[in-house]
Amino acid sequence: MKKMILPMIAVLMIVLISGCTSDDGPTVSKGYGLEITNFTSSLGTLYSLQTSHVSMRIENRGESKAMKDNGLVLLTIPSDWEVTQDLNLPFKKDITFANPNTGTDPGSEYFTWTVKAPAISAGITRPDIIRGRVFYDYETKATGNIVIYPESELLADKEAGRKLSTSSFQYSRAPVTVSMSLPQDPVSVYSDGETFSINFEFNNIGGGAIYKPGIVTADDYKIEDTERNILDLDVSIAGLEIDETCFDNIQFFKETAIAMCDVTVEPVPITSQTYPITLSATYGYYIEDTVDIKVIGKD
Repeated sequence: MKKMILPMIAVLMIVLISGCTSDDGPTVSKGYGLEITNFTSSLGTLYSLQTSHVSMRIENRGESKAMKDNGLVLLTIPSDWEVTQDLNLPFKKDITFANPNTGTDPGSEYFTWTVKAPAISAGITRPDIIRGRVFYDYETKATGNIVIYPESELLADKEAGRKLSTSSFQYSRAPVTVSMSLPQDPVSVYSDGETFSINFEFNNIGGGAIYKPGIVTADDYKIEDTERNILDLDVSIAGLEIDETCFDNIQFFKETAIAMCDVTVEPVPITSQTYPITLSATYGYYIEDTVDIKVIGKD
């Protein structure tokens, strides 16, 4: 079942805590999803009306494909500069991730702009900043197996000194991580309809900002405050029912969001059994980097 995580009451507070507003962007990616591996200007110092080439290279360092339909790079320059290309450029292709099993290297994209410095009077030197931002949709995946014992078998195995099986989880590499844990592992139940709890923790570790997936286009890349810190969740446990209302009021605080969900077991397994769990978190994400350029005036 799908569920949206939206910090409803504290949306504004979350944006301020995370430091990701429309004016103050995130730091450069730390390499858990798309990473800006190069963002440079061919010239670090320009004279009035001189041109330079700004280039950006991005690479997929995570374990999910970044689709071209939801990818965009944006160049931000001072208002008195000129540029010959569009400031916002869509991805030209899907950016794949590395696959060690097939020897596939991480996918990458390359973008260039030609910029022109403004006219500045002789004797004046001005420092300027050019900013490059990357928007993309990404997915974090988690899988695993939850072990459930009928209470009688668990007690008998403990008394006999037999080793108990426990749950296990695996997670994909991404800018937003998820982890799952059980307060009691393995789980034991006595009668039909009993519940146990599972903990979910989401962490923004990529150095960027989270937003609602699917909203950024070449024509509209403004992200409203109410569209930030939203995850689209799809979670299921084979043969069990999970109460996803636990995600309704989840809130990010200092880049972390947590939830505890109840799971109903019915019927009680005859003997110990594993139940596969899958979770997919889809979200929009953006990162940025900057280039410092010095402009020197001349007649």
